[in-house]
Amino acid sequence: MTADMANDFVVRFDLDDIFRGGADDTARTLLDIWRTNGGRICDDIAGYTDQLVILDGQPQKTDSPQVLFHGVNSLLKRNLGNTPVTDSPQIKRNDFSADYRRMCAQAYFDTASDMQPIFDLVRVSRPMVSGEYQQQTYHRLLLPVFTDQGARFTLCYSLDLEPHRYPVANSRQSQLPEADTAGSINQNMPCFPALHPR
Repeated sequence: MTADMANDFVVRFDLDDIFRGGADDTARTLLDIWRTNGGRICDDIAGYTDQLVILDGQPQKTDSPQVLFHGVNSLLKRNLGNTPVTDSPQIKRNDFSADYRRMCAQAYFDTASDMQPIFDLVRVSRPMVSGEYQQQTYHRLLLPVFTDQGARFTLCYSLDLEPHRYPVANSRQSQLPEADTAGSINQNMPCFPALHPR
């Protein structure tokens, strides 16, 4: 483990923090859709799949679950080009430290076991093509869902809190509402620090 990896963490927050300005409009809408439908997959979710990662919804404690799909605008997809290239996003979990994956696995296990959403703040040291590590901090909303046939999945929506690292054309920053609008992220909330010491 590198010195950078020692700074990895996952911190959980209350779901109501999403509605108090601790997340963006997409997270608020996804949680509202989930609550309205009691976790059942519905057509309203389809409009957001480009921003989601869909994972196996069977609980496991030892590692993060298998990635079944990642949307073209998901944080995972945006990061695939900045990590050592492989053909499968499933292998990408091996690019992160075992400690980090265990931290992430616990939230996936809890959301799948309890069938309740989880909202957290994650910081990870991502390996770059250069071999160096870069800190990344993001909000993550995990939504356990099921089909009418009983199949279970976990939807993961992540919002990068350090979007300046990407070119504007590929950045979620260009998709965020303007500052000081009702839909903007409240950067002043003490429990959601947007800037961390580097």
